[in-house]
Amino acid sequence: MRTIWLFRNANYSFLKHRNVGYMVSGLLILATVVSIIIHGGLEYSIDFTGGTLVQLDFEDPVEIQALRDALAGMEGLESSEVQRYGDPSDVVVRAQVPPGQEEVFGDRIEAHLRQAPELEGRSFAVVRTEAVGPKIGGELKRDALLAMLYALGLILVYVA
Repeated sequence: MRTIWLFRNANYSFLKHRNVGYMVSGLLILATVVSIIIHGGLEYSIDFTGGTLVQLDFEDPVEIQALRDALAGMEGLESSEVQRYGDPSDVVVRAQVPPGQEEVFGDRIEAHLRQAPELEGRSFAVVRTEAVGPKIGGELKRDALLAMLYALGLILVYVA
């Protein structure tokens, strides 16, 4: 068996160019921080900011885009996330709802979707409705930040 050499006598001095690497890394980090500041900070999902989760079980698989289109016209629903949940016929809708409406949100979504022309003739049921409070979201933010800092610290220890 014959060995294929892509680079003959490859001998690269990476340490010789380490200062260039430091500068490029520093510029990329600076660009990231500036971009976050310019765009008004990070956009946290509903899991971090608080909101309501509604799980829907459709009889047949449903197109996610059709469900998004149907929810787009719902009053009081400023931002929402629509995703499949396990089975192709199960869908989860996460949304930020006005304070005090968390309990009736599942019923409102069900009533709105039953009247939506995009889902006409589709049979579905609301499996569960859960409210995630901003306190839990704050704890998730803190825990995520701590996990990231611990991972960064362990990487630095490993590299050093």
